[in-house]
Amino acid sequence: MKLSPAPRLHRRRLLVAVALALLAALRVAVSLAATAPANVIGLAALSDGRLALLDRERGLFLADPRDQTMRTLVPSFGLHSPMDVISRRTPTGEQLFVTVHLRSSSTTSARGRLQRYGLDGKLGAEWLANAGEELSGVQVSADGRTAYLANARQPVVHRLDISRSRSLPARLALVRDGEAFGALALDAKRQRLLVADAYQGAVYQVRLDGTRSSLLFADLGEPYALAVDAAGDRLLIADADDARVLVADLASTAKPRVFATVKGLERPHALAVAADGSVWVADHRTATLFQLSRTGSLLRSFRPKVVQPAARR
Repeated sequence: MKLSPAPRLHRRRLLVAVALALLAALRVAVSLAATAPANVIGLAALSDGRLALLDRERGLFLADPRDQTMRTLVPSFGLHSPMDVISRRTPTGEQLFVTVHLRSSSTTSARGRLQRYGLDGKLGAEWLANAGEELSGVQVSADGRTAYLANARQPVVHRLDISRSRSLPARLALVRDGEAFGALALDAKRQRLLVADAYQGAVYQVRLDGTRSSLLFADLGEPYALAVDAAGDRLLIADADDARVLVADLASTAKPRVFATVKGLERPHALAVAADGSVWVADHRTATLFQLSRTGSLLRSFRPKVVQPAARR
């Protein structure tokens, strides 16, 4: 049967409309793929249950486990690569502290820096490191006046007075048996820092006054992230090499034991303990988030969906 001109025109318009709709959907999918995390290296649990998710290439995101979505907080760090993120409550509200370094940090003149962001994504303060220092792990004291920073190039831990805007990191301790440091955790009860050396598969302890440091745990695979569960008086360790989470009692020197091995967890590079005591783990390769119970059982896992494209700064 031959179609009359009117039906043929209607059919062409319908096909064009469908094609335009598919093209729009494809553009949205490409946009979301371009902004969604895929290289997760940092995770922080906020007091309201949300999570700050740090991606080495795509920036800083704020994820809400309740609806499994996320939005872009800091779309790009420009010429800098982010290294770690933590959250701390301050008199002006909850803040995010991020360590970054220049992408061309192979030069001795390159400087790492510590940046502080509000939950609106605005940069509130910034502190430069000394020339040639590449900052990695970060912790902040309970009073919010002092930051502790690990050095990714040397087995050094720094102390920084963040109550002053122009202060520089000062060397707190040089751990002579270490190689290069990454994740950092604060054991306030024992006045010490716990610092991971992923190259050696070790965790060292450093006194907050810098008077003493020593090897705490060895033969841990690749300890890429650390988190202290103060309520349980224990240390959680993300072992990226063996795709597992370890746990150690902070009151003893017993070797860490397996806390969790979860299907789908391939390269755990980020770890955080939530206010309710559950443990969040982020997979470096897939940006999947895993929530574990206090005993290490899997509560849920999901990959958050980006609900808005990155905004221009």
